[in-house]
Amino acid sequence: MLVNVEIKEYSTFNVALVQWYDFRYNDEDRKFKHGCPLVKLVNVYDFVPVNSIVELVHVVPRYDKNNEYYINYYIF
Repeated sequence: MLVNVEIKEYSTFNVALVQWYDFRYNDEDRKFKHGCPLVKLVNVYDFVPVNSIVELVHVVPRYDKNNEYYINYYIF
């Protein structure tokens, strides 16, 4: 979600509400699969200034698993 925050007589900020991912720990304690980090969504949210976002990431869900995703670095 993108939000524009305006503080009167000071400045305007464009921020994004971001939900974070964390490494997924499974039975074998694997953190990577096929060379990509295996992550899970966590219930942690932050507002981040849009101009501080440096890189895009491609998140690919594992459709046969619950709350498991890959971070694909190879398409960029």
